[in-house]
Amino acid sequence: MSNMNKMRVGDQMMDLVTGEKKEIQSLSPVTFTDRSTMKNPLCYKFIRNDNPFPVPKEITINDHTMVIDEVNVDCGHFRPLKVLHKYEGGLVLEALAKDQQHKILLSYAVETDRFFVLSEHSADSFDVIYDDGKIWAVRSERTDEVTEEEPDENGNPVIHHPVFENLIILKDYRIIETLSSDWMFGKAVLIQKDGDNKTATLVFVSDKKRDEHGEPQDTDGKSRITRVTVSAPLEPEDENNPEEYGVETRTDMFLGGTARKISLVPHGIFAPGLFVIGWSSILYSGEQKRWADGADVAKTAMAYPHLIRCDVDGDTTTFVLANDQYETVRIRTEATSDRGLVSTIEK
Repeated sequence: MSNMNKMRVGDQMMDLVTGEKKEIQSLSPVTFTDRSTMKNPLCYKFIRNDNPFPVPKEITINDHTMVIDEVNVDCGHFRPLKVLHKYEGGLVLEALAKDQQHKILLSYAVETDRFFVLSEHSADSFDVIYDDGKIWAVRSERTDEVTEEEPDENGNPVIHHPVFENLIILKDYRIIETLSSDWMFGKAVLIQKDGDNKTATLVFVSDKKRDEHGEPQDTDGKSRITRVTVSAPLEPEDENNPEEYGVETRTDMFLGGTARKISLVPHGIFAPGLFVIGWSSILYSGEQKRWADGADVAKTAMAYPHLIRCDVDGDTTTFVLANDQYETVRIRTEATSDRGLVSTIEK
């Protein structure tokens, strides 16, 4: 029996001999709610089951086959490699593509016994960097081989191996956003969810960038901070699909070298904002982008790491910071015509 026809408690069946509709109450043997037993599975037709399929538990992968909760699954030309994510009634796999070289994201639906290729492009690797059971994110990487039209001075072909990265955001088995960049995403350095689990914010810091040949290059002390906010709308457009999620992406360039500390600021019009402390500057990216320079500024911010307020008055910006003891300090920075940003610390 294939898992497409795997019977469950609650299955509503039609007896093709009598025309009666019956519901399965128990298995082994299959017994209906009227206490009759199933005499021959071929004489019954599945109608529906109002109970969702459970999340698969025990999964064994063996070449082109899988065993999911003791049910054998023939994967055809797909070759599953590992399970990346499980959801009600299915799972998402890293699998070899038809060329048996590159890898793809592959979903499998238990109820319909069907496979779906999720990723638009194959990859060399998939790395799960966030998973809360519903929303999850995976980083993909692929190296290609490109030969230039002109050979080198010795007549030998010039070959490059550019590397392409994608950040893929999914809701169970559906891709809801794909981000591409010549900056290397790496791991999420900050993950924060709000109290009702309706919003998840992921922050990625990239301090490496690739050139046109896929090689890492110097970024002159710059970092690229990518903030991805995944949220369920308060009023979904489709009442039958209340878990439709939206994705908002915001990117900031940080000039203060490696980010030493990053925090989300929960208040403000465009909350959450982002507060970044580097080695030689600080940055607030919220309603506006404001920063202050100086090693002493960064040192003070590490001692008072909580941004309470950021006030802007013309060319002057005042950061009000606090420590864990609720003591505060003000960092005031003024944009001048001849000296650039001038920062002062007021305790």
